[in-house]
Amino acid sequence: MLDVIGERGTDFTPVTFGIAHTGNVEEAEALKQEIIERLHPKDIIVSYMGATMGTYAGKDGMIISFYS
Repeated sequence: MLDVIGERGTDFTPVTFGIAHTGNVEEAEALKQEIIERLHPKDIIVSYMGATMGTYAGKDGMIISFYS
């Protein structure tokens, strides 16, 4: 997943990432650390996913979004 994101650009220092999860806090935090190490973003917000998106993401699902 991070390889695909890396193909979208080379400078992620002005970018804020969002990680939404359905209850798997440990995996979301591990992903956050990997994003920090590989892409060096401006910020990363980790939060719980709402019910509608969680229905589609399923158990232990995660969504990654980013914008600059």
